[in-house]
Amino acid sequence: MLSRDGEVGFSVRKLGVRIGVDPMTVLHHFGSKDELLRRIADRALATVELPLPSADWCADLRNVAAAYRDLAHRHPRLFHLHFRFHATGPADHASSEVVYRALRSAGLTDAAAAGLGLAFYAFILGYALAEAEGLMRPI
Repeated sequence: MLSRDGEVGFSVRKLGVRIGVDPMTVLHHFGSKDELLRRIADRALATVELPLPSADWCADLRNVAAAYRDLAHRHPRLFHLHFRFHATGPADHASSEVVYRALRSAGLTDAAAAGLGLAFYAFILGYALAEAEGLMRPI
């Protein structure tokens, strides 16, 4: 539903009708619509094949960036959820671990790796979203 209609066209009521349950059952299970959307975003990210840490930190970062870009192109109507729910699910933690390990292996301190890691994600998520939504030409 989200991939087809986007978040604007999504509702717990419509989801309940589609899967044949009362919408309150969905809310009871997830607690809120935001929690449901967070889990959907995390599940989509879990489909991404992250690189195993290697001796080439630059290649590791390139591969993470390519994986997010691929995800944005596969699910352009729900990719923006990664901005709202970044670093809140298990799949985000796995991705962050690869990025911070690569930055640390490049010689950065913990503090510098944390700051540059945030900048890396801001750029990668923003670029992938803009490209997937047709705001930028693919490079």
